Amino acid sequence: MTSAIKPEGSDLASRATGAALRESIEQSARDDGLATVDLSGVQTLAESFADEAFGVLALRHGVDWVVEHVEFHGASEAVLTTIARVIDRRCPVEVA
Repeated sequence: MTSAIKPEGSDLASRATGAALRESIEQSARDDGLATVDLSGVQTLAESFADEAFGVLALRHGVDWVVEHVEFHGASEAVLTTIARVIDRRCPVEVA
């Protein structure tokens, strides 16, 4: 059974903690096939943190991999928007 990865704190800002979260997500996805990230306590998410955690994740593995292997729980619309923005910046989708 997969346990949720829950970052500590309500305001996430540093690249170092973003990198640590990314490593936890990658490990959980390797072990269980799915990483569940609980962002219910997160009020603000700095773009530097989000880029290091989720932008680099998408760059390394691809957007489809993130969609298939990472599940978000409890995230506010603002937090999800920040995550989507950094992923799009790292891996822009081309419109035909």
